[in-house]
Amino acid sequence: MATKKNITTPINESYAALNTARETLANRQALVESVTEAREELLARLDSGDESVTADDIAAADFGVRRAEGLVNAAKRDLDQAERAHRKVLADHDPTLAEFVAAEIQKNAWAWSLYGVPVNVGRPGKDAPTPSAWVYQDEPAKVGKLGELSGLVTLEVRTPSGAPYGHSALMHAIHELHPSANGNPSPGPTGGTVRLRLDGVKASHPVLPAGPLRGLAADMVLSDVVTEVTEAGPKVAKRFGVLGRRAHVPAISGNVRSAQEVDTKADGNFTRHTVEGVISFTRASDELIRQALADMVGYWSAKAGRVESVVVTSERVESNPNNPALDVKVLSVRVVVVSRNLLA
Repeated sequence: MATKKNITTPINESYAALNTARETLANRQALVESVTEAREELLARLDSGDESVTADDIAAADFGVRRAEGLVNAAKRDLDQAERAHRKVLADHDPTLAEFVAAEIQKNAWAWSLYGVPVNVGRPGKDAPTPSAWVYQDEPAKVGKLGELSGLVTLEVRTPSGAPYGHSALMHAIHELHPSANGNPSPGPTGGTVRLRLDGVKASHPVLPAGPLRGLAADMVLSDVVTEVTEAGPKVAKRFGVLGRRAHVPAISGNVRSAQEVDTKADGNFTRHTVEGVISFTRASDELIRQALADMVGYWSAKAGRVESVVVTSERVESNPNNPALDVKVLSVRVVVVSRNLLA
């Protein structure tokens, strides 16, 4: 049988170095407690009149404490260095926020004066071609409770002969990048840079701890589905040009009856969550429901993931004998959402 090989990556190596630094500090702090307690016991013996305690014993005990405290200080410095190195590795090898910025710049290349210029995620090397654009992070992005990102991103542009890049016209492009975006272009000897600050960014996928969904996230997924259907009436009417003609669009009501995550699968840096449950609606046509569920694909569901698929596994009708218009449509659904794993 083939032996399973451990895959070594810069992030794994950084985690290992960080854990080693943490363990070393913990061991040395334990040593301080041990030698301090031994010294106190020695002094207590001396105070009680134990003539067997010698000056050499006390000197050795004092030195043992000072030695252990010095080792703790060194371990703290090593841990601080390991944490800084780990943050840089995460920023370089899991640049989620930089990827978002690069994708948005490519969509609006004209506004950034980068039409036809390759936009890369990463730091430019000494021999970076010109023209070229590089987007990178110096620190990993901060992750909010919903899976959104905040942080600093640098856009560095290399131009032929170091022609200046970073004119004031870029301010409009910065404001279009994201509602929270702010930054100032800065021309430099090789072109120019733009340091960007962004808050509350919904990147390609919510960034969440690996493993099953937490709290009420599964309920929130189906709640998002229900909301999409209940708000679909006016959307569909507008799509087909009905609104504005005094058309009456009945209010749709919906509920989540049950929800649970039934499967969790790791997929590289991502996790695929399968949520199953039961939802119900009144005043919603079959066609409207189908269209609304189709529109859910790609939806960014907070605390859960990007919706990959929505499937109705069964359906039935609970009749209202007094008013057929209030019949309740009950759907069993399966929703797959994908989140990006939080690396910290």
